[in-house]
Amino acid sequence: MYLEANNSAPRSDRRKPHRKGSVIRLLLVVFALGLPLASQAQIQSGETFTAHLTATGLEVLGATPGGEVAIFGVWRQRHVYWSEVGRVDERLLDDDGDGVVAWDLGKDLPPATVLFAVDLGSGQWRQLSPPSLKRRPLPSSSFALAEAKDALALDLPAVYGWVVRPAEGSWSFKARDGGPTDAAPSQDGALLFDLSNLESGEAGPAPVSRMAEGDRLFVIHPGSLAFTVLAVSGTQLVDGGSL
Repeated sequence: MYLEANNSAPRSDRRKPHRKGSVIRLLLVVFALGLPLASQAQIQSGETFTAHLTATGLEVLGATPGGEVAIFGVWRQRHVYWSEVGRVDERLLDDDGDGVVAWDLGKDLPPATVLFAVDLGSGQWRQLSPPSLKRRPLPSSSFALAEAKDALALDLPAVYGWVVRPAEGSWSFKARDGGPTDAAPSQDGALLFDLSNLESGEAGPAPVSRMAEGDRLFVIHPGSLAFTVLAVSGTQLVDGGSL
């Protein structure tokens, strides 16, 4: 048995906390230890956008000044008689323009956690997990985009997903085999998701009903925490960057 928790806050409340001197302290630690600043993150492109885990969340540096950073992910917490699954779907505003934002779960980060930090201005992203979590990539062959780019076929029984369109925004979805957002006619261990069901959330971007060239698709399987990042190229979904 598991219960689902949602760690999303109203977008109007997603301004970063005051963090005096934290960037300087972080850089001093990095230089003192001789560690690369992005050693905990998988880098998609560029060298300016970096992220690292903290005990209770993550911190991002080098984001688009004054822009938004999306934090996506899933965590699992085992208890004695049940398991808890939490979905993370946050937008953090860099309201002071220094390119630094932080997200906090409000408790210690569970060892079974997969997170993505995405600069919604540039499209750069980082994937982060505690080092004890075994990496489980999802094969790209499990996904197909309809020719009209208005539906996704997924060879998975359940997913949490996010679509990012750089400089425009992001949208989220969740689906399970036979659930209300599964357009497939039978319960067969796979999913057919109509993209008109994408959610933009409170104060989010305008709704969309199809994917566009260059969009990124972030997907996590909530059971295994296997994940992938894909990009739209023509009518195909291709590798969206390094995992």
